Amino acid sequence: MNDKSSIRIDDSKRFSPIWIVPLVALVVGVWLGVKALAEQGPVIQIAFDNASGITVEKTEIRYKDVRVGRVTGLRLSDDLKTVFVTAEMSKEVKSHLSQNTQFWVVRPQITLSRISGLSTLLSGVYIEMDPGEVGKYSKTFRGLEQPPPIDSDTPGKMYILRSRTLGSVQQGSPVYFREINVGEVTNFKIDENDGWIEVNVFITAPYHRWVNKRSRFWNISGIKVSVGADGIDAETGPLSSLLLGGIAFDEGPVRNTPAEEKSYFYLYPNYTAVLDGDYTLKYPYVLHFQESVRGLRLGSTVEYKGIKVGKVTQIELQDTGKNSDYGVNVYVEIEPQRFDPLRLLDREEMDDEINQRIDQGLRAQLKVSSLLTGALFIDLVSDARNEGLMLADSRVPAIPTIKGQYTELTDQITHITQKLDNFPITEIGEELHTSLSSIQRILTVVEENKTADHLVDIMQEFKQASKKLTQTLEDADKLIQSTNNMVNPDSEFQYELLRMMEEIRRAARSIETLSTTLHEKPEAVIFGKGKQP
Repeated sequence: MNDKSSIRIDDSKRFSPIWIVPLVALVVGVWLGVKALAEQGPVIQIAFDNASGITVEKTEIRYKDVRVGRVTGLRLSDDLKTVFVTAEMSKEVKSHLSQNTQFWVVRPQITLSRISGLSTLLSGVYIEMDPGEVGKYSKTFRGLEQPPPIDSDTPGKMYILRSRTLGSVQQGSPVYFREINVGEVTNFKIDENDGWIEVNVFITAPYHRWVNKRSRFWNISGIKVSVGADGIDAETGPLSSLLLGGIAFDEGPVRNTPAEEKSYFYLYPNYTAVLDGDYTLKYPYVLHFQESVRGLRLGSTVEYKGIKVGKVTQIELQDTGKNSDYGVNVYVEIEPQRFDPLRLLDREEMDDEINQRIDQGLRAQLKVSSLLTGALFIDLVSDARNEGLMLADSRVPAIPTIKGQYTELTDQITHITQKLDNFPITEIGEELHTSLSSIQRILTVVEENKTADHLVDIMQEFKQASKKLTQTLEDADKLIQSTNNMVNPDSEFQYELLRMMEEIRRAARSIETLSTTLHEKPEAVIFGKGKQP
């Protein structure tokens, strides 16, 4: 048997077990790669003006203090003005990345309105994320240089206030409702169309429901001091508003429909302006004065029986054509609603009302509102005795004027001064000097002659005589009693004796009175007793 013919060679390939290990490794690697791709979040790019404190692979991106990403790269723009920060985000926040998402670097910050980021002194800076409102998905963002004052998820509403001036209001200034802090100023800008300042304020829930279409906002920054007829009036808000500025608001005169978010309101400079703003009708009139209006200014009040009914809006000189003399035209705004809030008089009705009152004696007069500052106001008074000054031809209706209180006071002072100038003060002084000299000479004579010592001796003698006379009267009374027992009461001797005793009594009283007077007022010898008290 041939051995070669019995041998069969198997040419088929066999799978070696050694290949199991690399295959498993390949599968695991593919699985890990797929898993890594599935778990990997989006890569975004944030542009900042500078990268101060930001470190690659170390600086975190956080939301509500939870890590949602990390910085993986830094590079400069071609013009070297911007720093692009590349960051890898967690896949959980991918759906929250939109064109409304905001990023900013949290650093230590201390201002008048807030203190924030102190924890970064130890841990280093980090980037904060605010998802914002839902919007179109985006992977490129512009970072904020300052953190937004309000987080996007804070409940409340935003409103826009328009004003000509900002005062001390700034970003972060508080907003008050009934002296309760209910919001703050988020930012402000100048409208490019009309130049007004637009201030964005955020009112937190539930206080935003008190903002309605008739609400009024006013500035309470700093201290406002005014001096008027009632004295010095100071207006200020809470203590924090002195440092940070502040805004207050109310519901308005009547509760109304709640205001929509981002509604526009006018920002009044103060609460007084708010009250003035309730009067919507204002009609101009002109007053002509020939006297000085020093102390009268724009905004000075026009009053009727002590109640404000308008204000001064313009003051100008006018050539009267009389020897190149100039008068003063004062334009005022009268608010008819101050006379009767329920009557909305039109211009014609208001003019008829004013003309009727002018026929009854209505006149305008300058009066002093403060002697301290010399400030003036215009008072509408009734003075039918005086026709007053009135412009015949003017572009607005006129109200006649009479001489002001200040001018009358000046005239009276001048008149009194003239009388004092004519008063013979010099002659009176000379006569008084002569009289005093005479009295001095008399006193000198009295002192040289020791008259006072003699008067004291005389008074002592008067006292002794008075005592002796009193004793004599007592003895006489005893004698009379004895006589009554011996003499008939109806006899002439008895009558004469009684009359003599009465005269002695009167003489004794006179001596006693003289003695007392000389003792109390020894100068009465020279000047007399004077008037009795």
